[in-house]
Amino acid sequence: MRTRNALALGAAAALIASALISGSAAIAARTPRPPVPATFAAPSASAAPAEDRSGDRPADRAPTCGKDSDPAFPIRTRIHGGPTTVRSGSGFHPWSVDLTNTTRETCHRIHPVIVLTAQDRGLTEDRVTLEFHDEDADRWRPVVLEETTEDEIVGVFDGFQGFAVPAGGTVTVRTRLSLAAGTPSNTVTVNAAVVQRKGDDGDWVGESGEYRFTVVAGEGDPSSEPTPARPTADPSPSGSRAEVTPVSASPSRSGQLATTGSGPLTRIGVGVGGAILLGAGALALLTRHRRARPRRR
Repeated sequence: MRTRNALALGAAAALIASALISGSAAIAARTPRPPVPATFAAPSASAAPAEDRSGDRPADRAPTCGKDSDPAFPIRTRIHGGPTTVRSGSGFHPWSVDLTNTTRETCHRIHPVIVLTAQDRGLTEDRVTLEFHDEDADRWRPVVLEETTEDEIVGVFDGFQGFAVPAGGTVTVRTRLSLAAGTPSNTVTVNAAVVQRKGDDGDWVGESGEYRFTVVAGEGDPSSEPTPARPTADPSPSGSRAEVTPVSASPSRSGQLATTGSGPLTRIGVGVGGAILLGAGALALLTRHRRARPRRR
């Protein structure tokens, strides 16, 4: 098991864990907001996610993705295909998350964690609907969203055993997002952190670059002006087929972690367990990493 850069998650992480205390049960118990009809082109077969067939082996003994000595994250992550402008109340807008395995072994139990950060106040989790597609079940799975003390909106791709990303291959996860009518104009930045679940904790194994879009208030909304800027100070087994795209064997350095240690992989965990832990641990790490970046006004 990796122990490098073990973090003592403090009060903020505890609050996040409490917020996520219903964990995966929330996915089943929480009735998703009715989707707003929208039409968009279906992706090619290469967009199908992968099925995790790691078997009955306990998660904490599943093969580890990458090595401590690797200079970069083992899962190269990219958000692409999204719109540059989203009008509130206009229905779902598609985009994709690419998970590229730069190692020589299949990486199992891979869960993307999406983080949305708005430039101005006014974007809240109840205004956002986020879903990802499960090809085998032929259904869209809702992503339970939570707000952090940093005014970020975070959601884990959960409710299943995670993606299996083949060695040297890419899994493309179809994703869609909608904003409720009345959402004020804004600029939103989207990031994806990637976690490999390992029993009651996990490894942070990937991070995307930033994807930005502009929120435009829908027709008839009270105001199209942005609100004042904030100060600067037992998941059920499921999976899907994958189209394997060969990649370079040499890992990319674009996703290196801006913390101490000899490599990018970081062990996470708060002792809560399951999806609760996955969301809280990944979020605490990502929040720490993001706090080192200058905030935009």
